[in-house]
Amino acid sequence: MMVHELVREARSRIAKVDNEPVRYALTAAYLWAARASEVVAVASGSDTTTPYGPRGTDVSEDLYQVPGAQPEQVAIFRIRTAKRGGMERFVALPLNPTYEPLTKPLLDYFRSRGSDYVFPFTRQTLHSYASEALAGLTYEIAPQKIDGEIVRQHERQAGVHFLRHIRASELAGRYGFSPLELATYCGWSLKAAGLTPVMMRYVVFSWQSYFHRLLLPRLE
Repeated sequence: MMVHELVREARSRIAKVDNEPVRYALTAAYLWAARASEVVAVASGSDTTTPYGPRGTDVSEDLYQVPGAQPEQVAIFRIRTAKRGGMERFVALPLNPTYEPLTKPLLDYFRSRGSDYVFPFTRQTLHSYASEALAGLTYEIAPQKIDGEIVRQHERQAGVHFLRHIRASELAGRYGFSPLELATYCGWSLKAAGLTPVMMRYVVFSWQSYFHRLLLPRLE
């Protein structure tokens, strides 16, 4: 499947997940291009990773001024980035359903949780539901070095990371995100771009730099 076909299929399947908290967790994982540990708030006894999942208060609203048009309403989600010691980053999404119909329901679900954790379950639970919902879908893993050994390009069954993969691909391909904007959104290291740790701290707050790119009507 092409990326846009995978996106359409994944969104359709997520919408059919009966378990409401998990459905919204998978929605968040996709929209934020997030790692599982950035979504869930609970660790299992065998986990070696830290859960950084948000509370209901980790969202705010703002306005984005479009030149020559009415301001656009924005939902801004605060995410604690795994592999970066929980450093905050901010993902801004349009509240206008013309551009993203999934944002308002996710915002409302956050509000319903108050100051509690939004997704109080483990990454294993999330992976289990994701694997079931996305069964049969696959994606390619680029060649990489793991523990000093080269792992060749191969296909992997879809799971939570698949949602991060297709969202990043969608942001780059359909929305035209630059490498810097993509790194800011997805929580990748910005060292390759020549930014110092102090500079990186400010860049993660700059959702205004990419938000205009998201103002494209959804095709699905």
